[in-house]
Amino acid sequence: MPHALAAVFIGSDTLLLQCVEHWRSLGHAVAAVVTDTDKVRRFCAEQGLRCLDATDDYVAELAGQRPDYLFAVTWLRLLPERAIGLPTRLAVNFHDGPLPRYAGLNATCWAILHGEREHGVTWHAIEASADTGAILVQRLFAIEADDTAFTLNARCFQHAQETFAELCERIGTDTLAPRQQDRTQRSWFGRHQRPRHLGVVDGTQSAALVSALVRGLDHGGYKNPLAIAKIAAAHGVFVPGEVAGVAGGGKAPGTVVAVAGDEVVVAVADGELRFSRCRCLRGTPMTTELFSRYGVVAGAVLPRLSAELQVHLEQLAAASAPHEERWAALLRAAEPLPVPEGQPAGEAVAAAQVAVPMAA
Repeated sequence: MPHALAAVFIGSDTLLLQCVEHWRSLGHAVAAVVTDTDKVRRFCAEQGLRCLDATDDYVAELAGQRPDYLFAVTWLRLLPERAIGLPTRLAVNFHDGPLPRYAGLNATCWAILHGEREHGVTWHAIEASADTGAILVQRLFAIEADDTAFTLNARCFQHAQETFAELCERIGTDTLAPRQQDRTQRSWFGRHQRPRHLGVVDGTQSAALVSALVRGLDHGGYKNPLAIAKIAAAHGVFVPGEVAGVAGGGKAPGTVVAVAGDEVVVAVADGELRFSRCRCLRGTPMTTELFSRYGVVAGAVLPRLSAELQVHLEQLAAASAPHEERWAALLRAAEPLPVPEGQPAGEAVAAAQVAVPMAA
């Protein structure tokens, strides 16, 4: 490389750290790392890197430094224009989707939900509007038939590492060739967008659509920003962990074909699907006995989503999605109210109602 360059990195996850390490391995400097997570803070402390809090005015703290580049990696919020204008050469963002299609958030989930056969990762110039800047490096690859959101995310991270190395090579040899996006091909998925019917399985759909719903919302135990796939039964709702097609057919959609342990086989519009590793909404594994209590027995027909319920679920998604993070934080921090010894239950309930006002 002709000379060393300086960069600011902003992000919150492991991929950011890997990009920082690769940048430094090429002899370049890291002016600062901006983050909101302890994982990245610990890394910076161990490596002796300057670490700035993303919730503070980090642009002001970098005043006068003017790095050559800024890289936003695993950063899911828009950068202020002052930050975009900080580097002397270019501000670059990593996107886990094939721009201009699948701009926005949760691109891997939406790609699977829509039955796509190809996905991609993109490094692009940052503009004031999200995911609109010129493409610098892009790689496309196949979506496998059994891919879940988790496995597709993992492959995106692998391709991100490899394409970041390619990006650095082009930067070092001054061979970047920015390509403007074709805005007519753009699709956008916002933070509060949710799958149809909040992820409740519709047994009248095809096996491909139902399978895509389960796989596209399977994050493998990691944080799920959208919803989980759910199956409504006569007396409860349960969550399928995996889905696979099985031989069979001819039964009415929604018919329970077989139940064994935590697995259930259900007829759909064009075949049958086995849902395995099923659990209740509290996370307890389903059993044949628990399935029976839910009304899930061989020969039973799962209830269909009425038109009225479908509308209600869409309205519920629109109303609840903007507030999910706030409520999740409140519930994680919730503690049981103390009940004074000997206080009658009615008085305890009244005291609790006074002590916990309705949320705004």
